[in-house]
Amino acid sequence: MLIKYGLSDWIRALHLDRTVPGIRSLLSRRGRPRIPPGASRWELLRLALEELGPTFVKLGQLLSNRADVLPQELINELTGLQDRVHPLEWKSVRESLRRELGQDISNVFRELDETPAASASIAQVHRGVLHTGEEVAIKIQRPGIESIIETDLEIVAYVARLAERYLPASRYLGPTDLVKEFRKHLIRELDFARERQNMERFRISHRNRRGLHVPKTFARYSTGRLLIMEYVHGIKVSMLDTDEARRKLPDYDPAVVARRGADLMLEQILIHGFFHADPHPGNVMVLPGNVVCFLDFGLMGRLHEVERNHLAAAISGIVRRDGARVTDAILRLTRCNRAMEYEELVEEVQDMVDDYLDRPLKEVNIAELFAELIRLVVNHGLQVPSSLLMVAKALLTIEGVGMNINPEFTLQPALEGVARQLVIRQLRPERLSRVGMTALIEYANLLRDFPTEAGGLIRQLRSGQLTVGFRLRGLEPVRHTLDQIGYRLVFGFVVAAIMVSSALIIHAKLPPLWNDISLIGVVGFGIAGILGMGFIFSLVLRVFRRDR
Repeated sequence: MLIKYGLSDWIRALHLDRTVPGIRSLLSRRGRPRIPPGASRWELLRLALEELGPTFVKLGQLLSNRADVLPQELINELTGLQDRVHPLEWKSVRESLRRELGQDISNVFRELDETPAASASIAQVHRGVLHTGEEVAIKIQRPGIESIIETDLEIVAYVARLAERYLPASRYLGPTDLVKEFRKHLIRELDFARERQNMERFRISHRNRRGLHVPKTFARYSTGRLLIMEYVHGIKVSMLDTDEARRKLPDYDPAVVARRGADLMLEQILIHGFFHADPHPGNVMVLPGNVVCFLDFGLMGRLHEVERNHLAAAISGIVRRDGARVTDAILRLTRCNRAMEYEELVEEVQDMVDDYLDRPLKEVNIAELFAELIRLVVNHGLQVPSSLLMVAKALLTIEGVGMNINPEFTLQPALEGVARQLVIRQLRPERLSRVGMTALIEYANLLRDFPTEAGGLIRQLRSGQLTVGFRLRGLEPVRHTLDQIGYRLVFGFVVAAIMVSSALIIHAKLPPLWNDISLIGVVGFGIAGILGMGFIFSLVLRVFRRDR
């Protein structure tokens, strides 16, 4: 596909023409590539990924989360990736249903539409009615998709290893680690039993939330490859401009839906720590009464309480224009790969926050600001965990959805509202008592273990086994320079010693002699000369490289 879309230079850069049999001959035989007029290289890559199939489409969607290291033009193209698949034949669907149910489908369904309601690369959805009269959506996995994906994953892993070997710039992305993470997410997405559990957990977390509908699932009929859930009558956000939407949603209010969707997304991230990681317009539905319904729970993000607290502090700092508070929170959310200048980072964060928040309210893009902050800290040597990248992608997506629904929408009021809600939750008596009880237990454990630990330290001290280690960072270049100076001094002393010894031997006329000259002394002078010339040559070469 890369050859087809004129990206053969990437094949050569990855050395695929040398490592994969037949690629070189294919490159030489291939005619003029099919390139749409005016298409950019990133658009060509998107087209190639779509044609390569489901695994590569999913990989592109995962890469669209990496706004910290990938150019924005590529992120925009990857975000637009779509599954382009033909629906399965009904005969194949019926056989898969019978196999997963373990019985004839007529024993379970009173009605079953043969025409799919939706078709994607991994699964297909049909509408049905149970014998109980409940209308359901039947999500059935495509036959053989697991083996196809496993083969594709091996190809992706091989290309990732080549990228790390031959493309130094790709190491910032960590191709092999990225593929491991991708495999984990994709295997989870193939497990419909896990998706059903995600839906149930999501429903329990939001059971008292007004304005949100979570489809219920039917565990009795669901399996790892089959998911039976409530059929929801609504309009996807991507179809809100159609006549059907105006007919089915007479009370539709864009401002209410946009604000409600943002509130729900922020509550998922900051309060529950369990959030929909891909809320694009095809995965969000609007029901009568401006009720929001999320679809496709295969990919969910998770944040621990400590991470949620740090993230809330960062958002609070953004709203208050406190660059130091934002920086401290981000430093606690990330890992440092190298030495960094804290004051410089604070100043850059403050400038970025001020630049965004000085704009008129309708032009303030909080999610974009958050993504830019991630890029900034990465440039300062900080490693961003995948959970935070998923948060950034989810915020960008839901803010874009809100602005498409209501052009006047901005995320800032929703952020302020959730921030106030977080403060109230943190000050609740039950939470304070739980935190106090946890701290009390930890101190009690510390007091209990103190005599044993102190006794061990005293025994080591008495026996002379207690050692203290120091690790000073940033001194490696100095140590390396000192080592080089030491080696050169020792080398010079050795050469000088050989020359002095050879001179004394020649003066003493130590046999064997040739023309009354000691041969041992001559050999010594020869060795000293060779070593000295090699030393001078290495110095000249080092200076030449440094000047270049």
